[in-house]
Amino acid sequence: MASANECARHRSCLLILLSQGFSHPNEAFHQHLLDGTYQVAVSQAHEGIFGQTFSLPGVTSSFTDYEALYIELFHIGKNGTPMVGLHAGDYSDLLDGQPRPEFMLDYNRWYRHFGLKVSQDDPSLDLPDHLVCQLQFLAWLSHLEAEVAPGTNSVAGYRRAQRDFIQRNAEPFVTRVADGLTKARPKLSHEPLFAALGALTHALITHTGHELASTLEASGMRLPEPDAGIPVVESWS
Repeated sequence: MASANECARHRSCLLILLSQGFSHPNEAFHQHLLDGTYQVAVSQAHEGIFGQTFSLPGVTSSFTDYEALYIELFHIGKNGTPMVGLHAGDYSDLLDGQPRPEFMLDYNRWYRHFGLKVSQDDPSLDLPDHLVCQLQFLAWLSHLEAEVAPGTNSVAGYRRAQRDFIQRNAEPFVTRVADGLTKARPKLSHEPLFAALGALTHALITHTGHELASTLEASGMRLPEPDAGIPVVESWS
């Protein structure tokens, strides 16, 4: 059975792989999809966490067609709006009446506190609530957890941060992305990878949130107050 540190390392790897799956594709990544390299890496990371492999669908479409589908799903869609929003602020119920700038501040506080900032290299990631940013942030926290000695306060702190971010931010958002991809499945019948990525991301985030909550509860750590401030490090790099 894998140790807690090994599980955190595999979780970090899988989160990075999933973030790549939801990033705007390039030809190099598409080649990894065609030859199965990406699917194998996902399966190996999944096995390190759950003890069993996971089979992602293969890809047969050309890069041009694959990129066009990505754009239709996540950028343009119908009437100039995406079929599935990859920004949490695309969902009015998640905004809960907050102005968009105020909504973004919560994500920026999280990232700054852990020394991160949103990349300026990809225009699609210029907003901190993008799914790729959130997955990479959780991957970073899992990496930090994996690198410290088991049983220390630092481990508990990184686990608490992951739990809190998942419960407050990632899980509600990922649920909506996965649901949207499920509804779009008829459109994706010729390219089922996107729906599978949504389902896998939702399963991983949900499992991780529940597992960390159970672990912290068993260790006697109390949940922070809902309005607890996030100790504050600027856009992701």
